Amino acid sequence: SDFALFFFIYLSFYTLELMPLVLFILFLARELSMYLVIRPLSMVKNLDPGAKMPGKIKTALQITGSLLILAMLITNQLGFIPYNLVDSISKYILTLLVRVSVVSLFWYIKPLILKPQAELGKEEQLTKIIFNLVISFFLFHLLSGSMIALVFDIDFHLTAIFLLSVILYHIFLLWGLNQLKDAFFNEETKATLTRVNLPILLSFLRLSSLPTVLFLLLNLEKIPVLTIILPVLVCIFLTDLFDGFLARRLHQTTRIGRYIDSSSDYVNILAISFVYYFYHLIPTWFFILITGRLVIQGAGMIIFHFKKAHNNMIVTRLGKAAVFATMTLYILELMELLNIPIIADILVVSVLEYVTGLLVALSAIDKFIFLKSAFQSIRREKR
Repeated sequence: SDFALFFFIYLSFYTLELMPLVLFILFLARELSMYLVIRPLSMVKNLDPGAKMPGKIKTALQITGSLLILAMLITNQLGFIPYNLVDSISKYILTLLVRVSVVSLFWYIKPLILKPQAELGKEEQLTKIIFNLVISFFLFHLLSGSMIALVFDIDFHLTAIFLLSVILYHIFLLWGLNQLKDAFFNEETKATLTRVNLPILLSFLRLSSLPTVLFLLLNLEKIPVLTIILPVLVCIFLTDLFDGFLARRLHQTTRIGRYIDSSSDYVNILAISFVYYFYHLIPTWFFILITGRLVIQGAGMIIFHFKKAHNNMIVTRLGKAAVFATMTLYILELMELLNIPIIADILVVSVLEYVTGLLVALSAIDKFIFLKSAFQSIRREKR
């Protein structure tokens, strides 16, 4: 019944040219593979063929998104909003809905190809946890970027480079996390993780988003800034506020969470800084300052890791403030491109650049002093 309902709803949206053909085909491919392949195989293997939580979330989002589009169409017919706005927002909503729908297939395919958790040893369990984490976000970003490229007619060569970068980047993340299996434990209880908690998911979302963020920013001329690029950056930056807070609040502080949290801040801000500098969105002095600060942080993390000085991998309040200020500045820089009044005024952005630059400089000095003290402490312990 769900499939029949949304088939005719999406067919209507396609007829109204609100839904690109590629999205309609992906929707059909997802549903047909579910009913013709995945569910029959599950029944043959005596597995539960019923709806899983990701599938239920997908259906709830489809209902919400479809009702929102219908409401916009009614509002347009009443003369309150222009049709081109309905068209633009509808494509964004439908891209999101189909993306979630296709990604949800992973949780139906997984039981068919992986052994149950109870049959695995400790090492195999960690390998499975890491694999599930990386492959889930890999599929999410691969499908997201592909659909955005198709909907907004991005150059084929740029899209191919993006897809290759997503594959190589997630292979690197898979390898890196497997090298850090010893860090998958709760720092309060010292218990090995049996699943990925919410703070880790938020941090890894930020870390895994690097190729997608670069792809969006490098196609500013074709991809809408207000409806796609800006919301994506805001969501990614907001995860930095909540991952650490939730980890402490829920007593789910993990060593691997510390690694992922710091690394995600480092790679995203560094990459975005290069793109912004290329587009002349940030001045040269700020670019040199922020890259220098991040190099100091990255060098410290690498040295602490190889010296097994994990307790020294702490994030100071000044460091967090500098990261938050930089992320806020980068959001406002995009708003300035859209000529949004008051909040993204050129004077406001210029003042924030200097304030953020001061915070970054102070945090760099603070981090340098901390690293020097920590290294001296490590030498004394060795003696």
